[in-house]
Amino acid sequence: MGNKQRAAQEWTAAQLRKYSKNHLRYEIAMFRDCGLVLQNAMAQRLQLGKFQENVFVEAFGIHLRALLEFFLHLETYKEDDVLAVDYMGAKRWTTPVLPPAVDDVVKKARERVNKEVGHLTTARKDDDDPTKDWRDEVNALLPELMKICRTFVEQADPNKLAAEVGQLVAEVEIPEPPVQK
Repeated sequence: MGNKQRAAQEWTAAQLRKYSKNHLRYEIAMFRDCGLVLQNAMAQRLQLGKFQENVFVEAFGIHLRALLEFFLHLETYKEDDVLAVDYMGAKRWTTPVLPPAVDDVVKKARERVNKEVGHLTTARKDDDDPTKDWRDEVNALLPELMKICRTFVEQADPNKLAAEVGQLVAEVEIPEPPVQK
């Protein structure tokens, strides 16, 4: 993926700590928890109601998109966007290189979020379309993005990142995707 780099913005450590405690932690928690609900439902072959499934898939997709932008800088960004690079001290944030198969899933998932959730388009899938399922995206991206979260927490300047973000990332071990029977 063509990632764009920018220099860190000039926010104070206190501003970034507060932002990460309120907003970054929220994005990570929602992504992780929605992904876990979907992953567990799929692994146990639970049938979520259509409304519940849509809520979890859409929330997973929206928070996935926000975190991809934060970590990978995939789109053009605005001056008020907060990015992972802003949390680095003397270290330089190295945009993670995803395995090719995961990179393909990221591209597909971003396109799906944009076309099926974020905008009213003719690319939306009908309810009876077998490709509407998000199993591949959830199983591939939940563990990979949580690994990126862990790397970010390890590399971030502790004066800039709220401790609660590190606690959140460490509190649940994300299992590798379940093997489908």
